[in-house]
Amino acid sequence: MIERIYDPAVVNGAHPIQFAVTFDPVEGMYTATGDFHMMVSAETRAELEAAVDDALAFLWNEYVVSEKSLSEDAVLLRDRLVEVFGRA
Repeated sequence: MIERIYDPAVVNGAHPIQFAVTFDPVEGMYTATGDFHMMVSAETRAELEAAVDDALAFLWNEYVVSEKSLSEDAVLLRDRLVEVFGRA
């Protein structure tokens, strides 16, 4: 479960989010796919975890924190993020 979305705030999810993790031995890469239509890759599991954290922080900052006007799809994503993590 991702507990930290962005510094310095800590945002706990209302429920765990899930990612399927696979390893491609030919490419030597781990890939995580999951909630919020995310897909990130990295060479190690530790790097993959950091990449998931970074991607969630990006989504939070772009769709929840930002004051930009959003498309209809972006509003749905923002609402889903707020549903899972609440408002910081």
